[in-house]
Amino acid sequence: MTVRSWIRFAAAAICAAVSLPVHSAEIRLAFAISDDIFLAPVFAAEQLGYFRAADIEVRRLNLRGADVVQQALKSGQADIIDASGPAAAQSFSGGTLGKIVATTANGFFGWTVIVREQGGAQSMSELAGKQIGISATHSLSDMAAQLTSERHKVKFEIVTRGAGAIVPELRAGTIDAVLSSALLGLREVSASRAHIVLDLGMDTDSYLVSGFVASTAMIETRQRDLRAFLNATFQALVQMKADRKWSLDLIKEYARISDTAYAERIYDNVIRSMNTDPETDPASLRAALALAARAWNQPELAEVDPSLLFTNEFVTIPAGFRGR
Repeated sequence: MTVRSWIRFAAAAICAAVSLPVHSAEIRLAFAISDDIFLAPVFAAEQLGYFRAADIEVRRLNLRGADVVQQALKSGQADIIDASGPAAAQSFSGGTLGKIVATTANGFFGWTVIVREQGGAQSMSELAGKQIGISATHSLSDMAAQLTSERHKVKFEIVTRGAGAIVPELRAGTIDAVLSSALLGLREVSASRAHIVLDLGMDTDSYLVSGFVASTAMIETRQRDLRAFLNATFQALVQMKADRKWSLDLIKEYARISDTAYAERIYDNVIRSMNTDPETDPASLRAALALAARAWNQPELAEVDPSLLFTNEFVTIPAGFRGR
């Protein structure tokens, strides 16, 4: 083989090698709620290319329902799920099936009690004895209702109607108020059909409302991929907090909304409040467990040792990102 031929052969080999597909490590992330605003930073990390830069590919599984995503983690169909502290405790007490590896929300950010704009109550005291609609029992809605009753020393009737029905029933006047997460309640407020009686995100106490739970297999055998996912996601949250305009456009796409005022409310009430460290705070987890124990009538949750449910081994606090 001549020198020239060898050079041609080597060049062709290099080009072929460069053109070979690179297979990123796949992470299967199961969402309990497909458009949970607390998980917007995952979408942001995708849009910013942070996952690609970390050589991971995140496949989002919109399974819907806490029980369904927990089963997906147990069966090995998912590597990471989103869950509240108490939901994680119910399934993973003792750390045998997985652990909380990061906290995304240490409070009920964006959760509100809303009433009809015309003729609705002006204060929580006016809702005493009235019907307040929530989406589901043994859920964050139940916990939020318990917290509301305790904080404001008011007793009301909790009615469970499902996420798709509570707002229509409020409009129809068959219930007096709705207690819900941001994407439901703030839509009604932005459309001037309702007003806020209580913003639970203003509560200064911390409760582990949302976090990432990784399977034991992920924790034990894929530590590099787990760290890469968490670092990329929380770096994306830093970007969201730093660039309001970009974030508003992202929220519109993520939540499939067109109303700018609505997107601004979500950003101001939720994203701006997500200033917690990705590290899990044992006190926040303990407070969430105690609240759920009362709300769900499961006193055993208050006895769970928080240290068995989480690890901070895999999170790195991004520069300039220090929580409340």
